[in-house]
Amino acid sequence: MTDTETQVLDATIRAVSDLGMRKTSMSDIASRADVSRQTVYNLFGTKDAIFHAAIEYMGEQWRQNARKRLVKCDTLSGQLDVLIKVFAIDAFKFSHSSSFSTDMFVEAYLSAPNAIEHFIAENRKLYREVFEPYDTVLSTKNSSAKILADHFDMVCRSYIRDARSLNHLRELTSTHKELILAAVRD
Repeated sequence: MTDTETQVLDATIRAVSDLGMRKTSMSDIASRADVSRQTVYNLFGTKDAIFHAAIEYMGEQWRQNARKRLVKCDTLSGQLDVLIKVFAIDAFKFSHSSSFSTDMFVEAYLSAPNAIEHFIAENRKLYREVFEPYDTVLSTKNSSAKILADHFDMVCRSYIRDARSLNHLRELTSTHKELILAAVRD
């Protein structure tokens, strides 16, 4: 990815956060990226295409951030802290950073469903990697790393949407973490 593409994708994320997807125009993106509108069109073609690319880019940024932090953890508790920080707390802060937060993810589903599906699938793959060392224990409880990864993803996304505040989110994720740790104990 070129520096200009990265600049435009970062600008797209900022514009959507400020204005919402429906109201964000190619001109809004170009202005925030400090490039011409034609450059945005040349790089991405359509508004839907740029939204798709921005969602994938943002997901990859979040996963890279998590991976950098996960390698420093030697316990599941520490790994869960990283996943919760990136995919629940930071995601909550991002999605509630503007008046369009409640619509942002709904709009993303409507504008770029394939990108959202890819975003979710890649996140679940990362979660599954974290839970795979516990697959044998989980199987004795009629579960698996895959099921736990799917569950973790669904719960984090519901917390982002439904938590009343950051403190409420922290309470929810703390309980969820303890439940996961209990599930992987022999």
